[in-house]
Amino acid sequence: MRTNPEKQFPSSSPCLAEGMKMISLLLALLSLPAIAADNMKAFPPAEDGQTRHVIHLPKLPDESLAKVQLIVGKKAMVDDRRHILLGRIEARDMGNVDGWGPTRYVVPKLGPPVPVGDPLRPQALSGEVGPKEERFIPLGDLFLIRYNSRLPVVVYVPKGAEVQYRIWKADAPATTERHEIDCPQGQPGGTDQRVGSKQ
Repeated sequence: MRTNPEKQFPSSSPCLAEGMKMISLLLALLSLPAIAADNMKAFPPAEDGQTRHVIHLPKLPDESLAKVQLIVGKKAMVDDRRHILLGRIEARDMGNVDGWGPTRYVVPKLGPPVPVGDPLRPQALSGEVGPKEERFIPLGDLFLIRYNSRLPVVVYVPKGAEVQYRIWKADAPATTERHEIDCPQGQPGGTDQRVGSKQ
């Protein structure tokens, strides 16, 4: 006796549909390491005296509203003044023959910690400094990059340095709506209408 396969496994069976979803999800999860490995092929290993740090960003609903701040520094014994490290982060494009390729971020070298002016310290005017303690000292410049969860963020730093990052998110996209700028009475300008960003 022959049976009708459509009656045995109807296409509208909720069990069959759920099973197909589970199989698709399993295949997607199994392919993640391969995708990550393919992405890393474009990035060379660290050179002598350096280490390579890889950051995998989570996917966001709207990544155009986010930025990533790279924070490179190292621990050092310093007093209670604010310190920064001398150095810079360089963005180096590794383009192929078509001129397109991922970007890696390189810190060629780090200088010693340098104290910077901190007028809010109570001891700033007297010149007194507190005892030394070990603290994380970052580079002085703010370094923001575009948020892109499809590619890893790869940073090469001197050995002994640390790489941290901070994700900045905007609550809403900037607009060009007109807004008012009020000037105090008696000053030139009065109430001015200008086009600017409104957060």
